[in-house]
Amino acid sequence: MIKQFLIVSLVSSMSFINGFSQCSSCVVDVPVSPVDTLYFGQFPEGTKYQPYEASISLRFPQTSTSLNGINASIPAGLTLQDVTVTGVSGLPFGFSWIGDRPLPMLYNEISPTPRDGCVTICGTPIQEGVYDVTFNLMIGTGIIAPFPFDYSVSLIINDTLVNGFDLDVNAGCAPLDVTITNNLTSINQDVLTHDWDFGNGDQSTSPTPGTITYPTAGVYTISDTAIRTFSIFNTYISSVTVTGVTCSDPFNQPDLFLTISNLNGGIDTITPFIPNTGAPLLFSFGNSIELTPNTIYSIQVQDDDAIANGIPGPADCGT
Repeated sequence: MIKQFLIVSLVSSMSFINGFSQCSSCVVDVPVSPVDTLYFGQFPEGTKYQPYEASISLRFPQTSTSLNGINASIPAGLTLQDVTVTGVSGLPFGFSWIGDRPLPMLYNEISPTPRDGCVTICGTPIQEGVYDVTFNLMIGTGIIAPFPFDYSVSLIINDTLVNGFDLDVNAGCAPLDVTITNNLTSINQDVLTHDWDFGNGDQSTSPTPGTITYPTAGVYTISDTAIRTFSIFNTYISSVTVTGVTCSDPFNQPDLFLTISNLNGGIDTITPFIPNTGAPLLFSFGNSIELTPNTIYSIQVQDDDAIANGIPGPADCGT
């Protein structure tokens, strides 16, 4: 008599990953299009727990006409003196970004030269979903005060499609040897632990359980509870939003910049100033600033060309 043997596989996995990565530089690749247009490429889809890096190209307009098509409150036909990217927000946790120019990314080319640029984003997403990656722009006309303009591009992160493990056979005659292949591998600096239950009374915590022998016929369930942990032992600043300032500029709006320093006297970063721009204003750092543990930091907001405090040096706008 032939005895049939059946193995049913079942996987249960839990994953927690946090991480920061360094993005590669991007290359501008804008398709043929009018010089006076607003163009953003599309991000390719990503997969949860899988490292991601992608670049998109950008083109900024010479007049406000294309902006009017998106926001009717913006008058059409205005000549744009420049467009500045002040930051990128809405990325999945642990992502970073880098542009083709230093922050703030200024595009002030005059027609017929196009205002083209690009941005790379990278990281390892820990949640699936649709993310609105928002480019924070400041539009300068030379006539009216610069005004903010945000534009969002969707980033889709799909759920992981990887089976937790595979079996070389799942049915046969007893005794039956079944080889288990684990498909869950470590990513970067994470730690992956396993808790196998082979359904025959045997258990294991090995990442490579190998071959399991089932001497008698029956129906067995193999399960693996996999826990992925990846801890970051440092603290980072990825962006600063200035919601209000205590200074004023007698000629125009303040030219704001940030100085981030610690109480030990060290200066971690000084941002470029953004001309004639009031609050609210987002300063977004392409690469997050790593902070030293057990250290107190201050973030000072200053006006670059104000005629107060350090006449004609910077004015203190708040700390």
